Amino acid sequence: LPRNSDLKCPVFSGVGHPDFYTFKTEFDEYVTTQSWTALEYIRMLKRAALQGAPKELASDMDNSDEIWKILKLNYGVAGILIADRKKEIRKVGRCTGSAEKRREWAIDIHSKLTRLHAICKTHSKHDDLYHSEIFGDVRRALPDKAQTDFQDEVIQWEEDNEKDATRSELFH
Repeated sequence: LPRNSDLKCPVFSGVGHPDFYTFKTEFDEYVTTQSWTALEYIRMLKRAALQGAPKELASDMDNSDEIWKILKLNYGVAGILIADRKKEIRKVGRCTGSAEKRREWAIDIHSKLTRLHAICKTHSKHDDLYHSEIFGDVRRALPDKAQTDFQDEVIQWEEDNEKDATRSELFH
């Protein structure tokens, strides 16, 4: 019997959240709360955790290593995951409305940028992130006053440090 029966098995459909790596981590964590045989592990992975196309990919497989390998091959490409995260950020749109709406926007953007950063860090793609257009997109989504304040902070930082600011220095 499972030690923590209140935990639900994570689900992966290959679309949206969670991405492959998040799902893999969550499933591995879930498995540690269970007392399964190898057969039960594969059965739970194929019948409960996978949905849609990922489930179809694994349907004829009986080896968990092979299942993870085919899932990673199809859903674990870093460049695609990074591009998807950038699309999610752009979909948020401009920061407008009441103070509450702007706070919700900021929390949403922060969460999405954090996920993007985590993927880039996991796959050693920091240069891709720091040279990305996404920072300009987020800056342009800010209210005009916030954009001006940000520019003033950058100018002040550059004057204080007597050099041009790099993205790495600004966003660490």
